[in-house]
Amino acid sequence: MIIFRFSVANAEQIRFAFGGLASAVRDWRPHIWPAVRDHAVRPWLEEQFAKEGHGEHGAWPPLSEKYAAQKERKYPGKPILEASGRMKDELLSKDNKGEMTPQTFSYGSQEVGYSIWHQTGTKKMPARRIFDPEIEDERGTMKQMIRSAVAFGLTNHARALGFAVMGGEVSAADAARIGRGILARAGMQSFIGGRVPVSEGM
Repeated sequence: MIIFRFSVANAEQIRFAFGGLASAVRDWRPHIWPAVRDHAVRPWLEEQFAKEGHGEHGAWPPLSEKYAAQKERKYPGKPILEASGRMKDELLSKDNKGEMTPQTFSYGSQEVGYSIWHQTGTKKMPARRIFDPEIEDERGTMKQMIRSAVAFGLTNHARALGFAVMGGEVSAADAARIGRGILARAGMQSFIGGRVPVSEGM
């Protein structure tokens, strides 16, 4: 079993950037965590399997010659970490909803017990990390994908509250200023512009 938990970090920054609207977001389950799962975690994992490792530690180590030969006989043409396909199927399945609380989201493989050994490695097998988010690079990484997914989820939350959400890019300070001004003047049917900078726990 391998489970990864994502938690809310810098929630005050999120609330500030939305100029008061996101202060109502106490529960991330209806809109935000599903967006993180569907638009960040699963797509990143799909690419991880497709490239046989592309995260912080790069490509997965190749199979030993002996095991590669055995695997080719039993599962011809199957890539690394795909023999029966059970682990990949569970991780990418839309039936895998993860576990959510108002402030945390856990996602992983609960049915395939050996998944943890691929993640951590053993004395006889090198680690081939399934979850391997990039630490430094901010471009096109799981971290950036999560930021975008959180912004998408917050947009849906805003719409559910009756706000019209406009596009465009503004700074966090400008978004806060615009949001506070509009909320002070307009009531529930308001316009909020800009992208929200978000940091997430990994």
